Amino acid sequence: MASTTGLYLPLSIIAGETLDLPFDISVGGTPVVPADVNFLGQFKLTVNSVTTSFTFTFVVDAVDANIMHATYAFADSENLVAGTYDYEIRMLRNGMVKTIFYGTLAVQAAMVT
Repeated sequence: MASTTGLYLPLSIIAGETLDLPFDISVGGTPVVPADVNFLGQFKLTVNSVTTSFTFTFVVDAVDANIMHATYAFADSENLVAGTYDYEIRMLRNGMVKTIFYGTLAVQAAMVT
């Protein structure tokens, strides 16, 4: 997953909270409607040579149809192990795949249980 072709954007989350990354896409200055594009995204953690992957969910904004949200729900993040994950979000459009975001995702343990 370690790409350098997209925008490097470090993220962080506290376990048990929702991760929500809103974004819009333009190609040549023209907005791309998220409904016309497929998005893929995942993050992974490697501990003792064992890699565990997790998948983002993508949702079009309820108010602005030009905005997409990459999310990871609080119910799922409750079980994340604190640590630094690597993530990548890709766009599939017109038969081409392009990494749009990549970086680290710092997961911190919840202070209150």
